[in-house]
Amino acid sequence: MDVSSIVLKLLTDGIVDGEHRDVLSSLNELLRPVEYEAVRWPDGSCIVLKDNRSSHPPDSRTMEIEEVFRNVVFGIPVSGDVVDMLMADRWIENVGGELRLSRKSLVQHMDFILGLGGRYVVCNVCGFLSEEGEIHGFCSMLLENERNSGGENRVDMESPITPDGYP
Repeated sequence: MDVSSIVLKLLTDGIVDGEHRDVLSSLNELLRPVEYEAVRWPDGSCIVLKDNRSSHPPDSRTMEIEEVFRNVVFGIPVSGDVVDMLMADRWIENVGGELRLSRKSLVQHMDFILGLGGRYVVCNVCGFLSEEGEIHGFCSMLLENERNSGGENRVDMESPITPDGYP
């Protein structure tokens, strides 16, 4: 996928799955002037679009969305048009029958999510939100690999990491 196709996909969907490590700086050169940023998920599985523009004052729709986010964070079942819209726009995902905030939500709304005091915390390794505890599973594997190699086989955090935790 070329840079312009990735930019279009990011602006349309807010997330592009797959490893696109080599184009991240090119993406940000194009996106930063319009106050967006391409953020690579720590395991290398996707790039998420972050909107750096100032936020708009809350309206009734925003308040509905915040309530859905709050319920999802605390594991309270939710449904309705707002939930359907958030799922269609990839802000919320259905994982095994349970609604969860998507990586897109975790990047874009980190401060709001942390302010709720729910199950999401900042990973001590990568700085992204995690619901797995203080360290993501793949970050934990990176640390374990580092310990086992005695520092000889340092893992570049910019390199893509497979689901089993190995580059």
